[in-house]
Amino acid sequence: MATILISPLIMGSTTKLYPSDDAYTDSSSKNSNFDNSNIRVGYDWNHGKHRGYFKFNLSNLEEVSSAKLVLYRVASIGNPLIELHYVSSDSWDENSLTWNNAPLNESEIIDSKVISSGNPIEFEITPLMNEQDNILSIALVADKEFTSNPEGYYALFYSSNMGDEIYFPYIEIISEAECNTDADVNCNGCVEMGELLNFISEWKLGNAQMSELLNGISMWKSGGGC
Repeated sequence: MATILISPLIMGSTTKLYPSDDAYTDSSSKNSNFDNSNIRVGYDWNHGKHRGYFKFNLSNLEEVSSAKLVLYRVASIGNPLIELHYVSSDSWDENSLTWNNAPLNESEIIDSKVISSGNPIEFEITPLMNEQDNILSIALVADKEFTSNPEGYYALFYSSNMGDEIYFPYIEIISEAECNTDADVNCNGCVEMGELLNFISEWKLGNAQMSELLNGISMWKSGGGC
């Protein structure tokens, strides 16, 4: 799915990035594919172990300041601790992923959350945003993949196939912006009258360079970016 710009922020912008692939695996049906409206992670007596997988295309992103995986919980049993792991292999897709062919996840836990109630659920993934091939795969695994509790120990999240985009999983990315002039205080590419007057005051106090003031005046006159 495409990257969607949400809104400009001070010194940057926020972007939603939806997964190109997402699915889960089931140890009780090791050769079955589960590319449906939910992502199940954990353990239950009827279906065994479950692990969730997500893949994202990171191409054409600006420099990333921070990133988090955002999920919407459908239900959870047993307050499971869900761990997020990096997956080095991207050679899987949501239409053919099974328990038997799923890629191995790295042992390091990038982030973890106890899933009990409330939405959205957020996992910090900034360290994973520098993929050389611009494709990021991650896995969600419960800290316990067996429980004697017959009610189970798992969480259920909406997938990108559930039909209502508002509940789709996504990465929220905050990117740094480069300002053309110091007069553009909020760095949104537009020098507004208030910003220019404040910058003139700073210049009079000796806190700003003449070259930056002239650049700011030029941008204000042109109205570029406004």
